[in-house]
Order: sequence, then C-alpha cells, then structure tokens
Amino acid sequence: MRSFHSVLLLIISLICFSSGKSSAQKKIIILGSSTAEGQLGVSSYSNSWVGKYTAYAQSVNSLNTVINLAVSGFGTYSVVPTWYSDGYLVQPDTTKNITKALSLQPDIIIVNLPTNDATTYTTVTPTMARFRLLKRMCDSAGVKFWITTTQPRNTGRLAQDLILYTRDSIIQQFPNQYIEFFEGLGVLGFGGGSILAQFNSGDGVHLNDSGHEILFQRAKNQPILVNTILPIYNFDFKALTTNQEVQLSWRAENRGVLKCDVEKSADGFNFSQTASFHPTADGYYKAVDNAPFPGTTFYRIKVIYPSSFRFSDVISVSLLSQKENVFIFPNPIQNNKLNFQFSYPKVGRFTLTLMDVAGNEIYRDEFDYPGGSISQTFRLQPSYKKGIYLLRISNKEAFFTKLIIAE
Repeated sequence: MRSFHSVLLLIISLICFSSGKSSAQKKIIILGSSTAEGQLGVSSYSNSWVGKYTAYAQSVNSLNTVINLAVSGFGTYSVVPTWYSDGYLVQPDTTKNITKALSLQPDIIIVNLPTNDATTYTTVTPTMARFRLLKRMCDSAGVKFWITTTQPRNTGRLAQDLILYTRDSIIQQFPNQYIEFFEGLGVLGFGGGSILAQFNSGDGVHLNDSGHEILFQRAKNQPILVNTILPIYNFDFKALTTNQEVQLSWRAENRGVLKCDVEKSADGFNFSQTASFHPTADGYYKAVDNAPFPGTTFYRIKVIYPSSFRFSDVISVSLLSQKENVFIFPNPIQNNKLNFQFSYPKVGRFTLTLMDVAGNEIYRDEFDYPGGSISQTFRLQPSYKKGIYLLRISNKEAFFTKLIIAE
C-alpha cells in the first residue's frame, strides 16, 4: 500500500510539474508613457490597461510578474539605450529605458509610447528607427517584443498627422508584434486623429476607464503569454494583376497550420477577411480577388495555428480604374522627387499644388493630361524640409488630394 501511495504521489508531482511548465512563469516589462503608467484619465491603476493585464497574467499563472517602467511624458527619446545618439534630442532615462529593462532579464517587453513623439514634432523616421532598435535589442537578448500602435489625441493637425502615420508605420513594420490601440477609439483617415467622445477622459489626451478596457482586451487577445509562436516557414507571397483582378499566390510549410486567411484593405491597416484555405498537401496556395479596391489594395495572409497566429508581410497592388485616381510612389517621397500616377476620364490641363499642414502653398506647377494613365515626376527644391504635406491636383471641374511625407 505504501508503495502504491508513493507512486501516486510521484505521478501527481509530475503532473503538477508538467502543468507548470506548459504555462511557465513570465516576467513582463512595460516601457511607456502616461497611458501605461495608469495614473491619468482612469479612475484607478487597477482600471488601467496595464493594471488589468497584470491581473490577467497572474490569473494565467500566479507566478507571472509585470514590471511597469512607464513614466508620464516619455517618448522614444526616453527609452532608447543609454549609449544611444541619432542626431536628435534624446534623453534616455537610465532607470526606465531599454537598457534597464533588459538588465532585469524579462521574457517579454511591451512598448506603449502612443503620442508624445508626435506632440514634440519628432518625425516618423527617427521614431520608427528607435522602435526598430528596441526590437533588435530584444531579439538579440531572446526577449519577445510587442509594441502598441499610437492612440488618438486631441491636439494640433500636424501632431495628429504624425500620430496617424506612425500608426500605419508600426502596423507595416511590425505586422506580427503590434497591438491595435487606435481603431475604434479615435477618428481614422485624413483629418482624423482625435479621441471619440465616449472614450475621452476629459483632457483630450488620455482615455477613460472604458477606453482602457478596450486596450486591455486588445492586449489580452494577442498571444503575448504563449510560450512559442510558430514562424511562417519559407513564406513567399506574391501578387499578379490581370485586367481588373488580382491573382495572389503564396507558400507556407504546413507545420501545425490550421488554416490560412486572405485579408485585404483599402488603406493598409483596416483589414477584412476575403477567403480562407485549409492546408494543402504541397503548401502552395492561390487566390483570386475579382473586386480589388479602386486605386491601391493591400493584402496579407493570416496563418492560424492552434494557439496563435502570424501575419505575412503586407503587399500592395495598384489598379488605376476608369475612375479618376492619384497614386503616389513611393510615399514617403525621397530625394526631393515627387512621382505620381494619374488617371481621369477627360483630357485637359491640370494644376499640381503642394501645401504644408497649415495650408500654405509651397509649390505649384502645371501639366497637360493627354488621357489614359500617366506617370509624372516633379523635382522639389532641396530646401524643402522633412515633414507632412498635402498634394492637390485640380482643374476647373474637379480636384484630388493626397497626403504625402517628405523624408
């Protein structure tokens, strides 16, 4: 009988040990500003998204810990490594930056720096360079990296444009590591950026309890605590246009794959599912989109595993329809060269105007449109500053506008 009890206790011990291993304890560090700090806008820290996520993480495993290094007013300039310099004003806080965070040997780092770079008029280029540096440092240390998008804020037009463009850049550059903290909480699109009234704490800067509940749910729904996220092996995603349809093809090793979803978007960040495929025998997939959006359509593949999912890179296809259309390439523009593709039902003479975010005209030119789809290049003066501009193409009958970034 004693031998039986000993064996039983051994089995129970092994089961407990195995269970603990499957949900091994995690140390999570938050780098961020006032939203993550959880002292402004919310009724209490426990109602902030970090407070709620801490409780959730500990409900998954009581040994999980969340160390919050966020400080109100922080931007990327505050959390860069201690040694960092990029020609801009950076003031790393050596007690709250990435260097300090990695010294604590975390398993996961979440970065939540939603608006302060923009309100200090830091352009997208240095902001994104710093985010990429944070990820590289995490990768080198074997630490999982997650980043939230920017968030809405009631501020000046230029800062809101920077917030919107930084959000797009985060989604495009970190397709498998971003947490959506903007959509559904603020106004998207041209002229947007502000907080929806029902989520405004009252200061136009911080979200209220309801807003933080959404942030928490967005974080909770990501596989942050999953032990491993399976990669997409040998992924080769391509698009071919024929007439007015888009043919998509890709290859993914079906190691643990449940299905692949095709998602498309008109703006590069609001995606919807258009098709779904179960694993094929050879790992090759094809799909046809018979109704791409006028102008540019963005595509990505969502590969779904039993307990996680991964996104492919985003690819874009531009179809100039019979409707009028303006397509800028590349955007951000580089080397002071403005390239655009233009189509309109009628021939005629058009005026091209470039304005800054305050509405000041800084460039004007004219061109003759002979019909069909044309590509034009205008060279801007070297004295033009980096920043966000509004392009307007117009004649006596119509006008079209596009937001562009000069780098």
